[in-house]
Amino acid sequence: MPRHETPSKPERITSAISYRVCEGTDNKLSTLSDLDQHYYTLRKSYENCEVIMGNLEITSIERNRNLNFLKDSD
Repeated sequence: MPRHETPSKPERITSAISYRVCEGTDNKLSTLSDLDQHYYTLRKSYENCEVIMGNLEITSIERNRNLNFLKDSD
């Protein structure tokens, strides 16, 4: 009698995709501090952020400020 092998279970392949998710704001265009502090707070909140859940309010930012920290955001 021939020996029959039980078919092996198919491998389950999973992939984990992770994003750095940041919470948006709802300040209604208000400035919460002086302009320097406002910029640094914005930068700290959104640097390296890939997904922003909610609003991204950019207000009261001087023209010479570097906003490249937002380049990875969707």
